[in-house]
Amino acid sequence: MNKVNTYTDEIGDWLHQIYSSQANAESGQAVTTALSRFATFAYSAGRVFTDSLGPQISIGHFTVIIGAAENFVSSLESAVSAIMMMVQNVSHCVPFATFMLMPERGVSSGDLEAGELESIAFENLVFSYPNSDRVILDDISFEIKKGEKISIVGLNNAGKSTIVKLICRLFEPDSGRILWNGIDIRDYDYDSYLEQISCVFQDFMVFPFTIQDNIDPLGESGEDEVWEILDEVSMGSDVRSLPQQLNTYLDKSLFEEATDMSGGQKQKIAIARAVRKEADLVILDEPTAALDPLAESEVYEHFNDLVRGRTAIFISHRMSSSVFCDKILLLDGGRIAAMDSHEILMKGNNLYRTLFETQAANYRK
Repeated sequence: MNKVNTYTDEIGDWLHQIYSSQANAESGQAVTTALSRFATFAYSAGRVFTDSLGPQISIGHFTVIIGAAENFVSSLESAVSAIMMMVQNVSHCVPFATFMLMPERGVSSGDLEAGELESIAFENLVFSYPNSDRVILDDISFEIKKGEKISIVGLNNAGKSTIVKLICRLFEPDSGRILWNGIDIRDYDYDSYLEQISCVFQDFMVFPFTIQDNIDPLGESGEDEVWEILDEVSMGSDVRSLPQQLNTYLDKSLFEEATDMSGGQKQKIAIARAVRKEADLVILDEPTAALDPLAESEVYEHFNDLVRGRTAIFISHRMSSSVFCDKILLLDGGRIAAMDSHEILMKGNNLYRTLFETQAANYRK
């Protein structure tokens, strides 16, 4: 809470400086404008009634001078206002510029090239998020072999998404190791390692480009392959109904001819982008959260076709998604409670069976 208050105070001071400068500039402009008008009126009026300031002028000349002076003042006010607005906008960009100039956090990178996945394993791994005393993962160990489809299941805050973040090297473990083919992932070249992984996170994004560019941003696949993937995620018919089809843009605020897609359609585009990448490990973290039950069922039915025999890690709060996976990794309190098939876990008395039957009972009501 102290950090939030400190941040709020800093933002308040920064905005106070900006608006104080703006107010001072506007006050100075108002005083300058008033003085210039007074001087113009006084001088012109003096020239009308007396020749002490120069040759007398007529009322007509007086009117012309006053009109010209008003036009000049109005133009000056517009120019000053534009400059003030520009300065204010630049001030608003200062935090962003400061952020962009900050040095990037170094990521340790080895010299090894990550080869085709044979296995990925966690070895006595412990992890807590920075500036937190809570242990998220507590001495966990497990192994996923090539071609296996694993569903990670557990209660909220059990550490499901944390496992994915650690695999993607968004964080480093406090202790223990993650092994890719028996070698610590930190010994691999960072870019080479990430090339082997394809993810769809909960907070996925689609970009304001065409559908084709969203699914195949590097242009590595032909249209036929993109259409095939769209059909597999039950999105092909929707895209074919669009006038520009694969060349349709996805942001109406930038392109008039763009289309507005629903959250579920965007999620299908994100899934299509992930499975198109020729990566050995596919990670889907809540990939069907925005889909309706029918669309979700279609994705599950085509799941084996989607991952195309690759190793896959699947996270979902909907327990029915675990049925089509080879094994379920059950997390409870930051530890591994079990790792086995759906059939075997349903025979025991464990958290997985409780979660599955509770959710199934709710669906039957």
